[in-house]
Amino acid sequence: MEILRILLLFIFALIPFGQIVRVSVYPGVSIAPLDIIVAIFTISLAMYSIVHKVKIRFELYHIFFLAFYIVGTVSLLFHYQDLTSNQFLSSLVYGIRFLFYILPLFFMPLILQKHNKSMIPELSIVGFIFVLFGILQYIFLPRLELLAFLGEWDIHSYRLFSTFFDPNYAGLFIIFEILLLLMSISIYPKTSKIFMGMIVISYIALFLTFSRSSIVTVGVSMIFYLLLIGKKKLVGFFLCFLLLSIGLLFLYSKNFSGEGVKILRTVSIQMRLSSYQEGLKVFSGSPIFGVGFNSYKYAKNNYTELTRAEAVSNASNAPSNSFIFILATTGMLGFLCFGFFIVMLFKILFLKYKESKDKRIYSGAMAIILALLINSLFQNSLFYSPIVLVFALVIGGVLSYSRE
Repeated sequence: MEILRILLLFIFALIPFGQIVRVSVYPGVSIAPLDIIVAIFTISLAMYSIVHKVKIRFELYHIFFLAFYIVGTVSLLFHYQDLTSNQFLSSLVYGIRFLFYILPLFFMPLILQKHNKSMIPELSIVGFIFVLFGILQYIFLPRLELLAFLGEWDIHSYRLFSTFFDPNYAGLFIIFEILLLLMSISIYPKTSKIFMGMIVISYIALFLTFSRSSIVTVGVSMIFYLLLIGKKKLVGFFLCFLLLSIGLLFLYSKNFSGEGVKILRTVSIQMRLSSYQEGLKVFSGSPIFGVGFNSYKYAKNNYTELTRAEAVSNASNAPSNSFIFILATTGMLGFLCFGFFIVMLFKILFLKYKESKDKRIYSGAMAIILALLINSLFQNSLFYSPIVLVFALVIGGVLSYSRE
């Protein structure tokens, strides 16, 4: 158990550093220190469960996720002849990495439930460090083109992108952080003033991303959270505050000339629509089983020629919509399996919510799931590794939590 605690501390320490350190180990394959630690942690979790004969109770969400992963892997193997060896290995490795990142969701409840731990406060501190890094970046490095030598990131000017180098993913992560802080208040009410101060800072940081998808996401997920905890009267107040924040952001954006900070920009909308169309074209070519998990970038080349910039960019790895990505890479079969996985996971949390006196913890967890799903309509958030990891740790921790 001690080794698991140490590995978890390493994970907490590395999460705020995001994508700062990555090393290319093979054409099309890069790894970060967090990838290595997460892999060791997940394997250690599995070994601990086996050695200590931890009783595993298979839930429907376990089965549907396993089915989804099997469909994606079999589909990739089926399309092996359509890929070069490098392309196949790259797709396979990233699929394995995704598995390592999400498996803590299944193992953490088995390990933590004996100790009645949730890790929510600890994760909220980790998230706040990420927010502080983002504020420092916004002050001292507001233009990502100054890091153009990295060669893999889209150019973002005068936007908070923190250590993810992407304001949209950073925005979703900050939304997770706001919800985690609200959940932490329920666990440690005596420190509520400190947590509220952290929420205010995180809320400001969220708007500095200038990410419209994140603003929509925080609006819907917060209203959902307030309704679940029975604070219906606060919904109207929050909506007014949100609209006021958007108005102030609009006025603030006039200080800059960049396209990315324009609230009414249309270029990104056109790019997303084009990305959706390309993804649906790939899906139409193999609608039942898809083209193979994480091989979208190479299958896309059959429909549109990749430019040199796209060949190295992370943006071309997937469409700007996780659901289209699932359809394209695992087909309708994989899409249904993944859909039922989310539904069953949500159902378990909702049943715990109804049975529990402490509604805020489970309300926050369900709001995080909703935030992830909404944001995934605009980004490939469901498969962005740091997002997947925090999602897995939070939901896994909540499923093991009980305070009656």
